[in-house]
Amino acid sequence: MMSKRCGTNRFPKFSDVYCAQLHELSGQAWQKPDAVVRAPNLMRFISHSNRVSGWVATSIVCQPKVRLRRKVMANMIALMDVRRRPKRGDVAHSAN
Repeated sequence: MMSKRCGTNRFPKFSDVYCAQLHELSGQAWQKPDAVVRAPNLMRFISHSNRVSGWVATSIVCQPKVRLRRKVMANMIALMDVRRRPKRGDVAHSAN
């Protein structure tokens, strides 16, 4: 029987742009007890990355058959490859 969590196939929203400030990266601010105050942007980025990783893993392992798991994994890899490619006009694209 499929659990309630396994029934969701939605990609978590990446509604904000996470731009860590330089001071958030210095002195390992993200590891301090008050990390949310010292490095709020970086903590949001880490939290979002963890949610996406969990969503991907859950989407794969909740498939009842190995063939379906392989298909979901292939689709996730293809999605990440598309998201990784620079768009025309991006700094990384124009530098190549």
